[in-house]
Amino acid sequence: MNMKRQITPMNSDKMNKNNKKPNRFGLINSISIILLFLFFISSVYSVIYEENSKNITIPISELIHDIGMGKVLSIVVKSDDIIVEYQDKTIKNSKKETDASVTETFERYGLTPEKLNAIKISVEGPSGFWFWIGQMAPFLLPVIFLMFIIWFLSWLTAVFSTEVIVLTKNDLASTIKFLFLPDNKFCLIPNGIDTDAISFFPQEQARKELGLELEPSAIIIGGITEFTKNKGVQYLIEAAKALPKSVRVAFISGGERKSQMEKFAKDFGVSERIHFLGFKQDAAKYLKAFDIFVFPSIKEGLPYSLLEAGLAELSIVASNVGGIPDIITNEENGLLVEPKSSHALAKAIKKLLENKEKREQFGKKISEKIKTDFSFASMLEKTIEIYKTNQS
Repeated sequence: MNMKRQITPMNSDKMNKNNKKPNRFGLINSISIILLFLFFISSVYSVIYEENSKNITIPISELIHDIGMGKVLSIVVKSDDIIVEYQDKTIKNSKKETDASVTETFERYGLTPEKLNAIKISVEGPSGFWFWIGQMAPFLLPVIFLMFIIWFLSWLTAVFSTEVIVLTKNDLASTIKFLFLPDNKFCLIPNGIDTDAISFFPQEQARKELGLELEPSAIIIGGITEFTKNKGVQYLIEAAKALPKSVRVAFISGGERKSQMEKFAKDFGVSERIHFLGFKQDAAKYLKAFDIFVFPSIKEGLPYSLLEAGLAELSIVASNVGGIPDIITNEENGLLVEPKSSHALAKAIKKLLENKEKREQFGKKISEKIKTDFSFASMLEKTIEIYKTNQS
């Protein structure tokens, strides 16, 4: 039995891996090999550059003959030597006013060729793209090597596993980077939520418990999040400035960047409309305090708080990243926006603010989807099925 066909409720979106075997060499591996090759070449160039950058002594007659009319940038006298810095590696016979022959430049400073037997110049080595790559190689090669080690350990884990469970379609697509592993090694089982475990407070009670006793016309958006970089909270704070004054933004959250986000809201001039509610135990029960649940993450897996918001029948605006599109189908049960865009967030929020009927429709549809495709019972059943299949 091919478990991939049995495990996921989203069969049509599985890259048709059962019909067409993907190229297991993978784009990521190809890019990694190319990068390693480039850094090897650049390292060789770095050695060449170091060798060619050493000062060398050239007789004055040869200097004038080789350099010709090159533009001299600077002359430094050291004992009986002159260090000449010139503009181009290859000198052209130019008659521009800014150019001067080496002899004329010497004479301008009272240093005629007759007074000196030789000068010392810096010879330019490789430059441009290869030079930059060569200079960066000592820093980037360890990063590339670390990425390879992480990939290798992940691959090794998959090799010695009977079956690998992934949580999102995005994760399933990424399995193409694992070489020499059969397609049926991986199966998609999304997170599940106990649909009967959460007892949501009614909106009025939830707002009172959170200290959000505002005017009746107030609309509250936001949600349960964390004040970390990946959650993209600052983009929602920025979006607040473009929203009607009746809209308040509330965060049930703790995290390392809380004070930074509070300062950001103050500096941005919206602090009076932003409510930082702090960490709350069993935070999901307060979800109905929100009119719109906004999830502006930059990176995500399959966020559990989004499943909770869907179960609470909230209309949702979320970033189109990670496993979020597995939960939200744009314009069907919510709105998806590009990440890192306060403008896109504000536009989507306004769209829902103007249409209460659409908000309610999205809330009912997402709740139905969570109960059907993301229930804990369904997740447990599919996981047990894998163990039974592999034991037989």
